[in-house]
Amino acid sequence: MKRSGDDCDSSVPAKAFKLSRESLESLDKEALIEKLVSLTDQLNEAKERAQRAKRRESLAYLQLIQNEQKLSDLKRERNDAYFGNGNQRDQLLDPFYYEAYISMKEKVASRDKTIAEQEETINTLKCSEDMKLLYKHIKSREDLSKKHQEYEYNIYRKSLLHNNLNLANSALRAIMKEKKGNLQEIADKDAKISELYKEIYQLRGELSEDVVFDQMDPDEDTKPQIIRTSAGEAEKRPTVNMMEDEDDDDVVILEDVGF
Repeated sequence: MKRSGDDCDSSVPAKAFKLSRESLESLDKEALIEKLVSLTDQLNEAKERAQRAKRRESLAYLQLIQNEQKLSDLKRERNDAYFGNGNQRDQLLDPFYYEAYISMKEKVASRDKTIAEQEETINTLKCSEDMKLLYKHIKSREDLSKKHQEYEYNIYRKSLLHNNLNLANSALRAIMKEKKGNLQEIADKDAKISELYKEIYQLRGELSEDVVFDQMDPDEDTKPQIIRTSAGEAEKRPTVNMMEDEDDDDVVILEDVGF
């Protein structure tokens, strides 16, 4: 005899579907999540069916053990009565005890038949397409769970990299702003330094002329012209290079003059 739960489970056909890598990759994230939720629901339903079948199997096995124990007890009582004294043998042959024994035997046979049917049902379920489909569902569910974990990890890494990129951009903007201010300050200082170099060069030229005229001999009339000519050529050079080339000359002139 099958229970009503067995009829309900067997009457509901399992929905067969196929999954492929291309079909999963063609889905977007929301569709993939919906697909995963649907597969999870179907897997939970299949697990519940398997658990119900397992509970029925355990219950049937327990009933089998109980019935076998009852049968062994009855056989032991019968043997004790049959191989005992005469009074017990007479009790065994009494119609009242005989009817009870026959009733118990019929119940045991009915239980054995039920257990056999349930065992056959369990074996059928183990070798059925539903069980194979259940195994496929479990495998696909595990694969999808792994992919879902990978997606969550990639999303976490993406957000972390995005935050790091924002921090780097903020730091870069601050550095560029500070650098822009430093460049402007350096340009202003360079302009002031070039003006100071010009003033120093003018003063040095005046000082050189005075020193030359003071130390010039009558036979050396061309020396001031040479100095003025070299000074005129120096004016055409860039300010920074000129001042770097003339630093040693300034020191020599000042030492010669006695400053």
